[in-house]
Parts: sequence; structure tokens; C-alpha cells
Amino acid sequence: MTTQILMDCDTGTDDALAILYALRHPDLDVVGVTTVFGNTDITQTTRNTLQILELAGRTDIPVASGAEHPLVGQFTQGAAWIHGRNGLGEVDLPPPSSRAVGASASEFLLRQLRAAPGEITLVPTGRLTNIAVLLRQAPECVQLIRRCVLMGGAAVAPGNVAPVAEANIYGDPEAAAVVFGSGMPITMVGLDVTMRAILTEPQIARFAQAGGRVLEVAGKIARFRAQSYMRRDPRIRGCAIHDVLAVEVAADPTIVRTQRWPVNVETRGEHTRGMTVADRRAHTTAQPSADVCVEVDAGRFLERFEERMLMHRQT
Repeated sequence: MTTQILMDCDTGTDDALAILYALRHPDLDVVGVTTVFGNTDITQTTRNTLQILELAGRTDIPVASGAEHPLVGQFTQGAAWIHGRNGLGEVDLPPPSSRAVGASASEFLLRQLRAAPGEITLVPTGRLTNIAVLLRQAPECVQLIRRCVLMGGAAVAPGNVAPVAEANIYGDPEAAAVVFGSGMPITMVGLDVTMRAILTEPQIARFAQAGGRVLEVAGKIARFRAQSYMRRDPRIRGCAIHDVLAVEVAADPTIVRTQRWPVNVETRGEHTRGMTVADRRAHTTAQPSADVCVEVDAGRFLERFEERMLMHRQT
């Protein structure tokens, strides 16, 4: 039985791999993709999303463009060091022939959720701005969402853009606070698990050797990520593929072990803004708000990723 998912992406390198993986996953049905600022600006993330879907031959999947800045303040910069200036690791793809739908991301999400109440899992892999806008405009939609499996946060692991903050949450902590406080079923796929599942250099090399345009592009994108990781820390012989793990958790929750904890997002701290504060005290009286991923079967996940990506070698 397949799970219907709506992806919400700031399409950079790992979002692109996540989209390609979701399209090849036998247990997932991608019913739409919304875009948000983050790894680069909204114009580029939307363009990248359309390009990746066209690369995969899936122009039937609708794309809706969303937020271009956080709920508070402005979007100032992306993450070119790991996503490249174009967000796709400098991989040059043809201009998209398709276009985003006329509706905004929040309008599109609400329309899709109302058409299939209780059936759609949201998989946000970027800033949570679009989801927060949706919740503010139509708070009743919480009852329509099967689950929200989001890539973001760090309960115990160190942050990746600040000492205690992960990039997606840090990029719009006010939006993240709205989402975590909404009452919707949430699975938090954060740095606690994504940094334990490193795509290795030999695996990346096998993509390049497999043949087919999709795998060629996937290999180049993964290679760019790996080189970026190794420039910062030569001990890492590969790269994390954060967003791909969120997609896998949406399909198979048994790939991780979770703890159900109250999670609040820090929006004001001078040194802690963007921190996902998990209340791990045994005696806490706070209500749990998220299933936080704390362990991952990294070997099984990476084996599945490679196997499913290589399944259609000539496409």
C-alpha cells in the first residue's frame, strides 16, 4: 500500500536527491511539490524543482511556489558552499518547459489536503514557512494531515549553522514554532540521525558508472556535496543526505527509533535562536509534541537508497 506524500522543498542538492528517490520509491506516491526559500532564493528553488521533475520524466506532478522570506525578517543568503550557486551543485540542466501552478503553496497544500482528508503525509525538507502559513490561514487543516515528517532540528546533536541550531529551523524559527505547536502528528528527522547516515564515496562512484541521465545527475550532485563536506572536515568520506532520510522515514518509520518528547523552538535567544528544545526529563508534565528520531539503521537506509536509485539504470 503506497503512502501519498506532498513534498515541501527548498530544492538544493539533497532536496533534489530526495525528490528523485521519492519518485523511484515503490511505497510512495508524490502528489505534489511546493517550494520555499532556503538553500537559494524562491525563484531558483522553484526552477530547480521543475528541472528535477522533468529530468525524471514526471511533469505530471504539480509544483506550487511558496514563501520567499521567513515569517519575520528577510531572506539574506543561501548555502552556496554545499549547494552551489544554482542550488544543484553547479549541474547544468535545460530550462524547464513546465511552470508552477497559479496557486500559492499554502493554497495548493490546503486544496490537496481537503481532496484527500487523512491520507496525505507532508514531507517538508526546508524552512517550515509554507506549512506555518497554511496553519495560520486554515488551522482546521491539522485534522486533514496524516502526518508531517520533517527534516529539521537537533535534539542532542550539535547544530550545523549555529552551535545548537539546524539550518531549516534556524532559517525560520518562528515558522517552526507554529508547526511544532500545532498539534499535528510530527516526526522530527533531525541531525541526531541524518549525520549518522553518510553516503560514501564508493556509493557515489557507482551512480556515475551505472549509466542513464538521472543517475549521472544524481552522481554529480552527490559528488559536489561530498567534496563540500570533505573541505570542511576531511574525516567525512562522503556526505549526509538529510532530506532523503526524511523521505525514507515517511515510507518506512521502522528505519529509525523515535522518542516522543515535548519540543519547543527557541526564537529569542542570543546564542540559541533556532534551537529545537526537547524536554527529555522523565518527570516532565509538558505534553509531547513530536516523535523525535534518535537512532537510525544507517546501513539498511543507505543500501535501500542505492538499490532503488540504481533500479532504473538507463533512465
